Amino acid sequence: MKRACLFAVIAGALLLAGCGGSSSSSSGSGSGSGSGSTKGGHVNISIWEGYTQAESVAIKKLAAQFNASHPNITVTPQFYGNSDYALQKVLAAIAGGKPPDISYLYGSNAANIAASGKLVTLNKYVSQPSFGWNHFYKVEREVATVNGKVTGIPALVDNLALVYNKKLFAQAGIAPPTANWTWSDFENAALKLTDPSKKQFGWAYVNDASEDTVWRFWAMLWQAGGKILSPDNKQAAFNSPAGVKALTLLQQLVAHKSIYLDNGSDNYLPVFNAGHIGMLWTGPWDLQQITASKVSYGVQILPAAENHQTISGPDDWVMFNTFYKGSANFYSKTEDPKVSVFIDSQRRESDTKKRDEILKKAKQTLEQDMALDTDDLPDEMDLASSEYLQSFTFRLRGREKSFLDKIEKALKKIDDGSFGVCEECGEEISVKRLEARPETTLCIRCKEDQERMEKDYS
Repeated sequence: MKRACLFAVIAGALLLAGCGGSSSSSSGSGSGSGSGSTKGGHVNISIWEGYTQAESVAIKKLAAQFNASHPNITVTPQFYGNSDYALQKVLAAIAGGKPPDISYLYGSNAANIAASGKLVTLNKYVSQPSFGWNHFYKVEREVATVNGKVTGIPALVDNLALVYNKKLFAQAGIAPPTANWTWSDFENAALKLTDPSKKQFGWAYVNDASEDTVWRFWAMLWQAGGKILSPDNKQAAFNSPAGVKALTLLQQLVAHKSIYLDNGSDNYLPVFNAGHIGMLWTGPWDLQQITASKVSYGVQILPAAENHQTISGPDDWVMFNTFYKGSANFYSKTEDPKVSVFIDSQRRESDTKKRDEILKKAKQTLEQDMALDTDDLPDEMDLASSEYLQSFTFRLRGREKSFLDKIEKALKKIDDGSFGVCEECGEEISVKRLEARPETTLCIRCKEDQERMEKDYS
């Protein structure tokens, strides 16, 4: 499914990538893996998309304009094929250590991709007043948010409508569709438009068992009064009379050879443009090519069984952290995997040493500092002084307990490969900051923001 886009939003996504690219000196161009730059170096941004025709030309033009105005950044659009299979390709790229910096993904993929652990959450960026996050529809923002974390920037909101060939309707003596059309009106028109001798079909349906197949069926299910899930969202509910009614309509039209069954290659569109399909249930992603082919077409809302419900949803531009352990860019900081492994071992040794020192002091506190011998304290002044020193020691040990928790967390991060990645923005924490505070979980910018907020609300 090829969908039109809001190119201004793409430019915003590219700008975010350029400002927040990960640090590296290697290039991701051609490999599918994203990369960034060291200080004073060059940032290479790979952006995966499934556009063709005019959309592809527009994205390449936008990238060229962005590159021209940002000499230290190179954005490279890369075609990943049909967007219906983008989720599988991106997850495979993550597993292989070569994810893109940015990818176009359907909104329905948000929960899946958030679970990958390699997503860059965008809360910090979209919360800036200049970004205009509230300019997006509420449902767009909700789809792009998983468990409170913004997983992507909406690229568009599209829906299904009835697009019909006016010439074929006139030749068949059929009045144009109206907003009051029923399924019966739709079915009768599809049958009249069917002419096997001309290889002419009344309607088309994408039948490759992909997201596109199901996406179109949901609209039919809702029109028949059905639901996808039970009210508690725990059981499938499409195995219902409404679901049977929707599938029966499809079955009957297939039996009469009135449906052009597309195999997922999007051939239905050129067949429609050539005047061999009377009606499509499609959206804005197809209108550019329909217009360019000079087909005399009309647009109407979908027909109704019990209602005229359509399906609508956003697609998103999603950013990934391309610097995780095992990724193609992880070792580019040193350009030698052995050196990076050595650095990790040094950090582990440093953190382990600090942990052992804290545990040693804690043991000393338990064995020596907990008890007060009143025989050694001849007067009340000495007793009070000793109690104060003991209390002060306990407070110090309490702080060390908190520090110990941070060290343990850092050691786990070294093991799982997420060490050195900011938990707030997903960017790489600078080496200097890690050398000074290897237990830190925030980059210097996010830490400063945190301290500023604490000061504002204190």
